[in-house]
Amino acid sequence: GMLLTAQETETVIRETLGWLAKEDILRMVDALEAASQKKWHEVDIKENLGAGMSVQCRDICEIGAAHHEGRAVKAFVSNE
Repeated sequence: GMLLTAQETETVIRETLGWLAKEDILRMVDALEAASQKKWHEVDIKENLGAGMSVQCRDICEIGAAHHEGRAVKAFVSNE
């Protein structure tokens, strides 16, 4: 399921993109809710995405840069 409730998602979108029509915001909430129903699984960015293997990773990828700087990063993938 979603990390946020539909209401929390709507609130965040409204606060961020408040100029959008209510119908557009509700469509975005529905799309995010549908995407959250996919079978996502977390991957270890150091082992699965190569952040610890390539010195160039931090220069060409925001995730690699964040990992190199010691920031917490979670990555999820879906096979659907």
